[in-house]
Amino acid sequence: MTDNFDIIKAFIKGRTTFEKNDFFFIQIIKRKKDNPEMNKHEQNIDNFYLKSLAEFDKYKDRIIESCELNNARCLIRLGKRNMEQLAAKTIEIIADAQYKRQYHLVTSAFTTACGKFSADSKKLWMVDVDDMSIFDEVKALLERITTIHLIVPSKSGCHIIITGFKPDLWIYDEKGKRVELKREATTNLVC
Repeated sequence: MTDNFDIIKAFIKGRTTFEKNDFFFIQIIKRKKDNPEMNKHEQNIDNFYLKSLAEFDKYKDRIIESCELNNARCLIRLGKRNMEQLAAKTIEIIADAQYKRQYHLVTSAFTTACGKFSADSKKLWMVDVDDMSIFDEVKALLERITTIHLIVPSKSGCHIIITGFKPDLWIYDEKGKRVELKREATTNLVC
């Protein structure tokens, strides 16, 4: 397994201050891609809400052990979350579920809100490169249109963490190539 704790922790330390109610959202996810016997696309094994850099160290062994035990990945959303903001978003999600009579969504409303809403004013995005033979080409394009903050190893390539930009500047042909632009900077702590 690839352990990216040190590079992620250093990135967060250099970029973030933890204000009251701020946290980073971490999930351990078991994926069908890694476990073909699964009946569904993915399964959420566990969630963590890290409120300080010290908590990275506190939970590291537990997270790695759970990933190994479940053949799972640990993902972190690099956009900081805020409990106060998410409380309001959770209420909106629950009200919408009730209005649509989709009561089964109520139990996961907070997790859904954590996955969707960042408190950071400057949004980070991620480019997922699964074919390292095109890495230099993708990196050169990104350097012309935005700021690259971090490169994180993944199972089959890397994640390039960038500042969000005008989407029409992304001229890279994704068809047939193993690269994808994602408007949320979710990356691997462990993969």
